[in-house]
Amino acid sequence: MGYARRVISETAPDSSRPADASHTPEEEASAASMVACRSHGHGVAAYLCTHLHDQPAQRWHGHWPSDREPRPGAWCDQCHAAYLEEGEWNASNGQRLQLRRVCHHCYDELRSASVGRLQGAKAKEWAAMLASCEADMRQRQSALHAAHALEAYPDRQWDAQAGSLVLSGGTRAPVRVRMAYIGSYAKRQKAWRWSWAATGLNDEAREAMVPVRDLGERMDWPHLTVAQWQAEPLVGWQMSAVALRVQGGTGVYRLEGDNADAYWLVESVALAKPGKA
Repeated sequence: MGYARRVISETAPDSSRPADASHTPEEEASAASMVACRSHGHGVAAYLCTHLHDQPAQRWHGHWPSDREPRPGAWCDQCHAAYLEEGEWNASNGQRLQLRRVCHHCYDELRSASVGRLQGAKAKEWAAMLASCEADMRQRQSALHAAHALEAYPDRQWDAQAGSLVLSGGTRAPVRVRMAYIGSYAKRQKAWRWSWAATGLNDEAREAMVPVRDLGERMDWPHLTVAQWQAEPLVGWQMSAVALRVQGGTGVYRLEGDNADAYWLVESVALAKPGKA
């Protein structure tokens, strides 16, 4: 979305003051200014409307995360109605957007809480979708294991140029596995993060799971549209099951790490050519 310059009211965690009307949300975000937080100490400043700050379990509007703006400015449905009147934030509607400045830790916690808006019939619909996807994934995983037993290979080598993983060692012939990155589960934070929101990835890697996010947008399933949220470890397999349903493929491969597990969509498996890593 393109933003025009606007007049806003920005409320810091420890004081209230008028905003600098010469700043656009892009300028505020790209400045990466630090903010003192009573809960988390110092952190990078992020911005959201007061309605989201006070009640995060509702729909969020704004940019999708990017390397430039990993935590983009956000606003609620009520504020979005004002945005739609102009098609942008400007001097005519900007006065109606009351922003809170928070640290990036607070932003992540509030954004994570937004998945809690899924209630009632929508929650049942989502649960049914998950159950169906998981059942389908179990069948595909069983077939993948029978054919290749990828988890039995002790040696792994990533071929960045080919976009594939070469598995070798043991008694089986080496194989090349073409994969697409789904997301990761951070063990200490107990949080799932989609690849489409991961920083430092090339466009191809980040865009691989955008169709999954698009499904979440169409069906209003926030677990597919919120970049990062708190969950138990099983979530990695659950979100991978949805990705497998949407994108197709032969199964899912998990790369376990000390701090995080990475989940990959297996697109194809073939014998690795001798002498090729």
